[in-house]
Amino acid sequence: MNLYHYTDFNAMRGIITNGEIWLWNLRRMNDSQEMQYFINELKIAVKKQLDPKDFPAMEALFSENLKDFEKLSSFAACFSEYEDDAAQWSRYAKKRYGSVHCL
Repeated sequence: MNLYHYTDFNAMRGIITNGEIWLWNLRRMNDSQEMQYFINELKIAVKKQLDPKDFPAMEALFSENLKDFEKLSSFAACFSEYEDDAAQWSRYAKKRYGSVHCL
């Protein structure tokens, strides 16, 4: 499977020159709900592996580990399975004049 990273030319040049992909602070991303969506999906996936009697303990574990979430910084890099997706271009490439990296 190919993964694509939508970005602008300057970032692409940095990736090629330095051999690095930098992570972006989730608090500065264009969709503030992305991290909450991830946490909710993670909870769903964990619950599928648990007996329902263990749900309260799981919720307590999530609550304890996320109690300072609003104060913490989290970082991510975004990739897509789609080679040419207009929605990805509009979200992740500056001024929609970017490039796609196949990783």
